[in-house]
Amino acid sequence: MPVAPCSGLNEAALKKTDPTHIGEILKHLAKHTALGTHLEHARIWKHWPELAGMPLAAHTRPKGVSQSVLRVEADSAVWMNYCIHEKARLVRNINRMARKKLITDLFVMLAGEDDTGAES
Repeated sequence: MPVAPCSGLNEAALKKTDPTHIGEILKHLAKHTALGTHLEHARIWKHWPELAGMPLAAHTRPKGVSQSVLRVEADSAVWMNYCIHEKARLVRNINRMARKKLITDLFVMLAGEDDTGAES
């Protein structure tokens, strides 16, 4: 049996004869599929200046999330070290914004390094 392209929707919802507002479909997908997690992660990028505060936000930027670990890139070793020092505050601010435990840790690296070359 072929898998429905929107596997987050149940068959009853797909067979419904009344039109469904696109907003309802998107809410359902955001709540029941990986789309919701990706949208929550995107809020980190959007709100980074408020989450990190200045001047840290001017010298660091979020790069990605994997297994609840946020990868952050820093301009220099000084800002990388400061970001590591502020790790607990950053995780707390992100999770407060998300209203749940979205991020469990930060991995901080120098700009231009790959994920295997830096430690946090």
